[in-house]
Amino acid sequence: MRSPWLTILVFLLAVRGILELYRMVPPNAGPLPAVSGAFWVAALVLGAQAASGLTSFLLISAGVWSIGAFLATLWFIARYTGGRYPIAGIYLLAGPIYVGFLLAHSLVLREVDGGGEIGPSWLSFAVLAAFANDTGAFYTVRRSGDNEPVDPRMTIVFIA
Repeated sequence: MRSPWLTILVFLLAVRGILELYRMVPPNAGPLPAVSGAFWVAALVLGAQAASGLTSFLLISAGVWSIGAFLATLWFIARYTGGRYPIAGIYLLAGPIYVGFLLAHSLVLREVDGGGEIGPSWLSFAVLAAFANDTGAFYTVRRSGDNEPVDPRMTIVFIA
C-alpha cells in the first residue's frame, strides 16, 4: 500500500487552491460554488490515488471531469446571478482541471516506475524545477529595479 502522506498533502493543497482560485474571480463575475469546486478537485485527487496506472488515471479523471462539468453547467444555468458569463464559465469549468487534475499528476508521477526509486526522484525534480522557476522570476524582477508587483497579464509580454 502506498504511503498516504503525499495524497493527504495534495488533497489539502487542491482544496485550498480551488477555494483561492474561486476567491480571485474578477468583479462582476459573481460568486462561484466553492464547495462543489472543492468536492470536484477532491474527487480528481482521490481518483488519481485509486488509479492503477496512467490509462486508468486518465479514464477516472475524464469521468470525474464529465460529471463535474455536467453538475457545474446545471448550477450555472439554474443559480448563476452574476454578469460576465464567459469569464465565470471559464473559472467554473477550467479551474478544477487547472488545480485538481494537474496536482493529481503528482500522485501518478510518484508511481511512474511501480513505486521504485525513479518515481519519487521525478516528483522531486518537478517540485524543485517549479521552485527554481518561481525563485528565478522573483529575483529577475527584483534585480530589474521594479519593486511593484507584476500584473499576471503582463507575463505574456515578458515571454514575447
